[in-house]
Amino acid sequence: MIITLPAILIYFFNLYKKLKLKKREKRKLLMQKLSYIKKTLMHPLVIPVAKFGGVVMGMAISHWALVQFYACYCAPWSIFGPFLTILSLGSPVCQFANYLQFEIARNYITIWAATGGAVIAYLFANIKNPK
Repeated sequence: MIITLPAILIYFFNLYKKLKLKKREKRKLLMQKLSYIKKTLMHPLVIPVAKFGGVVMGMAISHWALVQFYACYCAPWSIFGPFLTILSLGSPVCQFANYLQFEIARNYITIWAATGGAVIAYLFANIKNPK
């Protein structure tokens, strides 16, 4: 189950409405919960991990979309597919889509390798000099 910030805020807001407390006590409780959420989200690793996740998801979705485009328009899956591919194989649009999805896949591997190296370096630095 993925817990997102809006889901957490909605949960606390609904909890806040259900409580039979005075207005001042409700406000204090809500501020304590929001303070806890802010501290959790401001952990030094949250932002880099979120950026990495966004880049990986963006690249994966882009790659998938380009492959679907190429398969649909440049190399159709039918009995006439090989004949239609002869006509579209030299198309600049098809060549660009194929080249772009290839480069995305190549850079995807590079990003994972760099991330693995960064995680190993981070772990060694923290094991050697714990904070």
